[in-house]
Amino acid sequence: MIREEIKKYLNTEWLGRELICHLTTKSTNLDAKQAASSGCSHGCTVVSDEQTAGRGRLDHAWLSPAGLNIYVSFVLKPRVAVSAFPQIPVICAIALHKALAGMAPSLSLGLKWPNDLLTADAHRKISGILCEGATMKDRSPAVVAGIGINVNSSLDDFSDDLRATATSLKMATGQSWSREQVLAAFLNRLEIVFDEWQDAASLRPFMDYWNRHDLLSGQAIAIEQGQQIEEGVARGIDDEGRLLLETPDGVRLVHAGDVHLRWS
Repeated sequence: MIREEIKKYLNTEWLGRELICHLTTKSTNLDAKQAASSGCSHGCTVVSDEQTAGRGRLDHAWLSPAGLNIYVSFVLKPRVAVSAFPQIPVICAIALHKALAGMAPSLSLGLKWPNDLLTADAHRKISGILCEGATMKDRSPAVVAGIGINVNSSLDDFSDDLRATATSLKMATGQSWSREQVLAAFLNRLEIVFDEWQDAASLRPFMDYWNRHDLLSGQAIAIEQGQQIEEGVARGIDDEGRLLLETPDGVRLVHAGDVHLRWS
C-alpha cells in the first residue's frame, strides 16, 4: 500500500498520523506492540501489504495474501478506565461499518458480536477484529487493535474452508476498490467514533446504531467459552459491550466467546 495515497485521503488529527507501512510482515499486531513499547504516539498505525502469520480471534489464522486486502493495526491509549478497554472491538466494528456504508451504500452489512462484519443477506464475513493488550514505553496500559478487511479478494483467493463463509468488497459489489481510500475512510471514521466513545466512557451513544445492524438479535445461538458451551437466544448487547443471552434460567451477560449458530 502506498503511504502518500493513504495520506491524501486522511483528515484525522491523531489516528494514522504516525504511519508505518510494510511490504510484508509476520503480523501488524506484533509490530504495533513493538511500536508501543518503543514509545510511539497514541494512534500510531501499522499497515502491511501482506502478513505471513496473521491471526484472528481465538488464535485462528487470518489469510493475508499480498496486494489484495487491508491488514492494519492501531496503538490506542484511551483516556478511560482500563475496565472499559474490552469495549474497543465494538467501537472498531461500528466505525468500520459506518465507513463501508458510506463508501458502498448499496452494500447491506451487519454486525455480529463481538466484532465481525458480515453481509446482511448471505452472512459472509468481510472483516475481523483482534484487540490485544499492550504496554507503552512509560509502562502505561494501551490496546493494539488489529483489523483485516477483505477488499479485492476473489473466491479463489480464499482457502477451501473459507469459501462458503467469506467475502470481500469486490465480491459483494462487483467492482475493485482502492485499498488506500478504504483504509483512510476507516481511519477518518474511527477517530470520530473513538473520541465520542471516550467522552461518554460508554457505548451508550452507539446502542441504537448497533441494534439497527445487529445480526444476532433474536437468533438461537451457542456460545463457546473454552470447554464450555451455553445455548440461548441473543438479545442484543448492553452499554458495556456484553452480549445479552436469554436462557431458560434468565438473561446472562456474556463477556466473550465464540458464537455458533444456524441463521434463521
